[in-house]
Amino acid sequence: MHRYRRRFLDHLSIDTGRRRLTIHLAEADRIEAVGNGVRLYLTDRTFVHESSLPLLLRELDPTKFIQVSPSTIVNLDRVEEFTVLPSGECTLTLRDGTTVGAGAIVRDQIEAIANANVTQ
Repeated sequence: MHRYRRRFLDHLSIDTGRRRLTIHLAEADRIEAVGNGVRLYLTDRTFVHESSLPLLLRELDPTKFIQVSPSTIVNLDRVEEFTVLPSGECTLTLRDGTTVGAGAIVRDQIEAIANANVTQ
């Protein structure tokens, strides 16, 4: 039996009107739903891409990107600080200084991913 490793989306082509840019998703701090698309937040700029958040999430590596709310995906490699609150919920502080809240279920998913990465 042949095993294959699924390839996840690692970049997007963004049409800015004047030119087409390749955005490497590893550079995105977070991705948020906006209207009929998503906004990618990079360190120093943002881009809008015509895709729904659920469709994009299915194409992303689940060990690197996690949906923390109905409208936000976070790049786990861009998390600077992970704080568990007394309520069991958590906050994630990203490299760009943005703080994003997440529920207890997301906290458990993040901890499981972190533990799996430590044992590899």
